[in-house]
Amino acid sequence: LLAPIWFPRLAGSPEIAKVGLPYLYCRLAATVLVGMHFSFRAFWNATGRSTFYMLNLLVMHSLNVALDWVLIYGKLGAPRLGVTGAGVASAVAASVGVALHFYVAQRDARGQGFMRRLPSRLELSNMLQISLPTSLQQLFFAGGMTALMAILARAGSATAASTKVLMDLSLAGLLPAMGFGMAGTTLVSQALGRRDARDAKRWGGEVARVAALSVGVLAIPALAFPTAVLQNFLSDPATIAMAAPALRIMAATISVDAAAMVLQSCLIGAGDSRRVMFVSLLMQWVVFLPCAATLVLGMGRGLLEVWLLYAVYRLLQAAVFTSLWQRERWMSIKL
Repeated sequence: LLAPIWFPRLAGSPEIAKVGLPYLYCRLAATVLVGMHFSFRAFWNATGRSTFYMLNLLVMHSLNVALDWVLIYGKLGAPRLGVTGAGVASAVAASVGVALHFYVAQRDARGQGFMRRLPSRLELSNMLQISLPTSLQQLFFAGGMTALMAILARAGSATAASTKVLMDLSLAGLLPAMGFGMAGTTLVSQALGRRDARDAKRWGGEVARVAALSVGVLAIPALAFPTAVLQNFLSDPATIAMAAPALRIMAATISVDAAAMVLQSCLIGAGDSRRVMFVSLLMQWVVFLPCAATLVLGMGRGLLEVWLLYAVYRLLQAAVFTSLWQRERWMSIKL
């Protein structure tokens, strides 16, 4: 309801606000569906059926891409909706994905309590105790990225476009780390369930190393040929030239970020979600964002300087999560 008021202020320019607001409406309409999707993901992974989640994800993204082509460019007789078409495509894909989740769960998970009764007060309390710190951390992380977009939008539309592409590439590069993080959480939780804290620590370290190596290999093309990678997402040569050094910085540091993401997930799996939330909020909102705002709004700097600062912030956060894992305080947490 308040999007017409706050979004133009974040967008930084009237043209971005004009094309972005209808897209935002579509994504906001599908927010509850996305939440359901993540809840189902947790269930399928916890019950050893991650293959179905992967297949569902492939269906969703394939449908999203196909609908993007149809609705953005007006193919197959559809209206040419531009950016709004991308939002509609994402919302429709999310709806189809959740419908598939419900269909399979109704068929295969009724015996495990799916849609059989409401949770008890104790079950709700336990769920909130575990999930609320992580939820707040993710909320403020996403809010911080939005704030960063708003800050860099003040440097011009080209900077805003470059930032959006860099963020998307960074998240795409870290998707394998998210998968490794879920695996690490499962392995650490199982080891702690066996009361084998040393095995839990070993799993956290080994999964983090594998994630760093895997993501580092995936980042090699962006590190070696940043311009060629960016040409798939940006068309203006000046904008590509501006974004290329920042992409190279991201590619050079993303493997460390991947390892930190795994350790962060393992800490949450061990029940240390409050400390993870505190570190994340402190590093992003107290250290990084004020410094980024000073660089852009106070000193007139641009994308490259802010992305260097972003890399330093992520490396420092990785060092803190590594220290928390090595200090082993999470071993004494009782759930």
